Amino acid sequence: TSSSPAGMRMWEIPAGLLDVAGEAPVDAARRELREEADLTAARWDTLLEFQNTPGASNEATRIFLARGIDPVPEAERFTREEEEAQIITRWVPIEEAATAVLGSRLHSPSAVNAILAVWAGLRRDFADLRPAEAAWPAHPGFREDDVA
Repeated sequence: TSSSPAGMRMWEIPAGLLDVAGEAPVDAARRELREEADLTAARWDTLLEFQNTPGASNEATRIFLARGIDPVPEAERFTREEEEAQIITRWVPIEEAATAVLGSRLHSPSAVNAILAVWAGLRRDFADLRPAEAAWPAHPGFREDDVA
């Protein structure tokens, strides 16, 4: 959870900005999972993408599905500071999480989208996943016309 400008604590998925020069999106996701949840994953796939506010900005979000989860050894864990110091991690069964979304008890757009995508994906045996390194033309920094 984290405190937000919305004035409430938000249940969120590990997330972050692409703010390390040259870092691939999946590498940023690996870093954020390690820093925010003390976890690593053996397998990464692109779960979904969405435009955050398409009528007002070009900001795009890609959510990965991480599987083969293992804890980061205690001695190798990231020291959380500032807002990250308040992070509390929880494992929630997907059915319970989907019920919370559909009951309007979760409000973080990334969490809502990810939970519903995983819930639907399980019913389709994740047949629609794309590779973690798949092209991302909806992101302004990864459009082919933006690449020199």
